[in-house]
Amino acid sequence: MSIKATIKQYVGDYREFYAEELITFVRKVLGRPKLRDGSIIRKLREMRDEKYIVECLDHQKSFYLVKKEVEEIEITTTARNEPLVFTESTKNLTLF
Repeated sequence: MSIKATIKQYVGDYREFYAEELITFVRKVLGRPKLRDGSIIRKLREMRDEKYIVECLDHQKSFYLVKKEVEEIEITTTARNEPLVFTESTKNLTLF
């Protein structure tokens, strides 16, 4: 398993975490106790290129928030096959 795959596994369970917790998890799962902190955090930052939102909420405590970006999809009506338009008032609308 790669460093990035292990990070994705961790992020799947925890959206908010301290960097030290992530580093400990990655080292333990990969069985590489001497893996450098910077290598793990660099792979975390590289996930931004894969449509993940990676934010450091507290730089002093290295507290991170990671979530998957939502891809935009086009929804059409079945009657006229026209795209639906979402405005600020309908942004949180749930479709059934």
